[in-house]
Amino acid sequence: MGQHRTSLLEKVLLRRARAFWSRAALAAGTTDLSVLRTQRNEARILRQKLDELSHQADSRLALPRIGSTSFPKPAGTDWSWRPQLWRGALPFKGLSAVDSKTMLGDEVTVFHDCQISELTLRQLRNYREADLAPFGLRMDVFRFDGSFLSLVLNMP
Repeated sequence: MGQHRTSLLEKVLLRRARAFWSRAALAAGTTDLSVLRTQRNEARILRQKLDELSHQADSRLALPRIGSTSFPKPAGTDWSWRPQLWRGALPFKGLSAVDSKTMLGDEVTVFHDCQISELTLRQLRNYREADLAPFGLRMDVFRFDGSFLSLVLNMP
């Protein structure tokens, strides 16, 4: 593992960068459009890198550990498994107006027969040490007009 300590010069540069982006955000309402377009593109690149760092930090620092496949099993259990939905972050945070046959990762699919889908799904990060899985799933159902709703797990 690499040990990287932030140098004094890096700390000064980081402070200046934060000040620059703070000023840019405050002035965005009156900034020339060509400058604003350039700033937006740079901000998106920076945000992508910051999101990557945050994702890695969350996965290494928070409990329960992301990727954890261990959980309490009854005595005599021969086999256990936890789908990716509860093990790791999905590429999207949530969905609304969820259509039937929508997949959540590679292993979980939602089925329903609603005419108008008023379903939302959101993956939540569990942070308490007592939580059994690193992630949870929240499903909100509004005015359900169908006759069935299923969450199907594809077993390995």
